[in-house]
Amino acid sequence: MRRICKIEFPAVKKVACVEPFYYRNRVKFHIVRKEEQLQVGFIDAAGRKTVPIEHCKISDQAINASIAAVREQLKKSPHSKTVTLRANQEGKVDFWTEDLPVAKGVTLTEKICGKSFETPSSSFFQVHPAMTEALVREVEAFLEPSSQALIDAYCGVGLFSVVFGKRFEDILGIEEDQDSVRWARKNM
Repeated sequence: MRRICKIEFPAVKKVACVEPFYYRNRVKFHIVRKEEQLQVGFIDAAGRKTVPIEHCKISDQAINASIAAVREQLKKSPHSKTVTLRANQEGKVDFWTEDLPVAKGVTLTEKICGKSFETPSSSFFQVHPAMTEALVREVEAFLEPSSQALIDAYCGVGLFSVVFGKRFEDILGIEEDQDSVRWARKNM
C-alpha cells in the first residue's frame, strides 16, 4: 500500500491471544483407512503421510469430543478422503466430507460483540471467536466517527456490516459467494 497507493499505516499492533488452546471452531482432517481401521489426522510437515490423532489442542473441545462418533459415521462413506468438523459456541458440531455433504439448511449461530450471526455450517466464518472480537475492536478504533459509508470487503455473512451497521448511513458489502451474500442479508 505504501509503494503503490502512497498510503502510510501506523505500526502494526500485536494483540495477545486470549485463548491459545481449544479455540479453533473449524477443522479439516484427512482420513486414513488401513485394513479394518479408520483414522483421522493431519498431514505431516513433509506432506507425505497422515498423522492420526485422537485429540487436537487447538480444536474446540466439542470437536475433540466428536472425533470418535464422526469416525464411526465415516464408515458409511468409504470414498471420503477428508472430513471437516465445525462447532459453534454452544458446542453443536456438524461435519461433512466430499461425498457426505452437510445437510442442506443446517446452520450454526455465532455470537460476536453481542450480535448473532447465522451461517451455514459449510460457509466461512472466523475460526477463533475470542480473537474475532479483538479484531472487531481493533477495526473500530480506526473508524472515523463521522463516516457516512462502510465498505465491507470480503464481507462473508456480514461480520463488520452487522457489528458497525447502525453507525453508517450506507453499507456496501462486497462478496462473490452468493450463499454468503444471502446470509449477510438475513443477518442484517
